[in-house]
Amino acid sequence: MTRRLLNASTALNRAVEVALFLLAAAMSTLTLAQVIARYGLNHSIFWSEEVGRMILIALTFLGASAAWARGAHIGIDAAVARLPAGARRWVRAFGCACGIGFGVFLAVYGTEFAWFARRGVMSATGLSRSVPAAVVPLGGAVLAFHALADLAAAVTGAERNR
Repeated sequence: MTRRLLNASTALNRAVEVALFLLAAAMSTLTLAQVIARYGLNHSIFWSEEVGRMILIALTFLGASAAWARGAHIGIDAAVARLPAGARRWVRAFGCACGIGFGVFLAVYGTEFAWFARRGVMSATGLSRSVPAAVVPLGGAVLAFHALADLAAAVTGAERNR
């Protein structure tokens, strides 16, 4: 069961990382186009700032989940490495439980906020303000899933292939 959960987490992270790559490429292209249009053509792409902000929000929350899956978040490895193996396992499990809690928090309250923002309209694109807000609960749910897979691995002693 743990191996299946870890494999699903890895597959989900691959999809998220592809999305992150595409979003980063889109944001870079959009920013370059805006600079060229503004300074080279003396014309502004009026919707570029709004779209860039939406992409940045997506990069932030999806990127946090990808960082978890890769083990790239800040940790106190030097202190944990000095603990006995059993204690290291429980510290790892506690960290995973905190990650699950934080991901669930983002998913629940992010959903509430996206629902609250649904009536607001962004000025340049005309999209509902719930569109960029929807990535917050998505990122939280993905982070919670990765943390759940890592918790199962910590409890069973399995290792994630990063």
